[in-house]
Amino acid sequence: MKTKVLVVDDDPEARIIMSDFLSQLNIQHTLVSSAAECLAKLVNDPNEFSMVLMDIHMPSLSGVDASTWIQGSDIDPPRNIPIIAMTADESFHDRENLARIGMCGALAKPVSLETLRATLSKLTVYH
Repeated sequence: MKTKVLVVDDDPEARIIMSDFLSQLNIQHTLVSSAAECLAKLVNDPNEFSMVLMDIHMPSLSGVDASTWIQGSDIDPPRNIPIIAMTADESFHDRENLARIGMCGALAKPVSLETLRATLSKLTVYH
């Protein structure tokens, strides 16, 4: 399966920057502005995306709540999708805290192209 990333961030500027970085890395991606949109995309087509880059602090539904739902959902087939937190909140950079909420890594905001490349290269979905 070709890598396709779902980027979830309520900040339009952050979405543009992430889109530019992913394009430079030749990675297909879709941008959404809320956790609710993310969940709808994953429910409508559970196999479309191979990874989610999730902002933690968003209005209405947080990235933490969305990640917990994704990893614990009964979607058929069950989701075991890698979710990477994107946040300036250092408490979310602890591996134990990330694992507890169903995330496998974190990118510190502001995200740089090199940090994104290094993080994605650690995951098997990035070739």
